[in-house]
Amino acid sequence: MICFISQDILFWTLSTIIQSMVAFVALLGMVAVYRIQTVERDKEDIIEGIRKYLSKKWKEEVLGYSSKEIIKKIHDLSVIDYLDKSINREMLQRASSRLLEKDKYLTYIKGIINAFFLLTIFLISFSLILLPMSSYLECNDQSLFILIIIILWSIGSLYLGYKLVKKLI
Repeated sequence: MICFISQDILFWTLSTIIQSMVAFVALLGMVAVYRIQTVERDKEDIIEGIRKYLSKKWKEEVLGYSSKEIIKKIHDLSVIDYLDKSINREMLQRASSRLLEKDKYLTYIKGIINAFFLLTIFLISFSLILLPMSSYLECNDQSLFILIIIILWSIGSLYLGYKLVKKLI
């Protein structure tokens, strides 16, 4: 019987995939956390500006309001106090829409991060399970199939990582 896939090929392919994916997860995790913190800070700056403006105009405290409560107040404000010319509704609407955009962006990014990390962690785990079995799989009929699956899985994970980097930068 001719063996196309040797033990060395399986061992080194699996160990390379494990090491490169762990490094990729660590690097992407660092960039993702930094970017999420930046967007959260931007959101908090917008909210703080709106709180200051509203507390000055309404002469009441709005410090405890969350971003959703502030957006609801701005919507209620545009409906109820339409005749009050002292309140800059356009500025509040722009700030409200910026908050909503940031929330949508964060939701989208977190979804891609979850998909990427799940796919990659399962790939790493599967490769770690197969690594000690590389001598058994050496001349097995399924060794080429397993190798192709692992490589395609890695490509899928790298694609999700690329998609994530593209959205983060």
